[in-house]
Amino acid sequence: MKRSLGKNQAGQSSDEDIYEDTGEGYNYLKMAILGDKEDKTVPQTDPVEDFQAWWKNIRYFHPQDFDCPNNPGTGQDMDKRLVEMLDSLREACDFPLYVTKGGGYRTTEYNMAVGGVEESAHCMGLAVDVACIDSSKRDTILKESFNVGFTRRGIYERHIHLDVDDGKAQDVTWFGQYKT
Repeated sequence: MKRSLGKNQAGQSSDEDIYEDTGEGYNYLKMAILGDKEDKTVPQTDPVEDFQAWWKNIRYFHPQDFDCPNNPGTGQDMDKRLVEMLDSLREACDFPLYVTKGGGYRTTEYNMAVGGVEESAHCMGLAVDVACIDSSKRDTILKESFNVGFTRRGIYERHIHLDVDDGKAQDVTWFGQYKT
């Protein structure tokens, strides 16, 4: 439900004076200075603090586990849903899972250099490659990936690709080959 904070000096409402009642308080769509009065909007939470607090709930992974090799710090751009699902997968498997080098977030340049597909889910932080060369562990990872909700899986010789890209075909598993 949208409500007006008031009228501007000309007596008209403006887009800057609109906020939304979300039921959990007021989510201000735009912050405004109303005439000569100081802005009374509720301060936004610090995204850095929110990010750090969110990562504290992730038991088995850290942002740097997902960094692109040519751009440290990009692991923080991973999709939260993917990281939470991967954390749940690690719990369900009951053995360590390791993100391959370059198997988390990728810059477009790095993706091209390693032969990644165009419009790769890695470049949007929506995919992860989990190292795996053991067939028994591969079987466990695949079984449990279904249980935690992954709907896109790629099986490669040395890793399993998992992603949450809703813009691509769902409920699929494919066999991939490394490009030489």
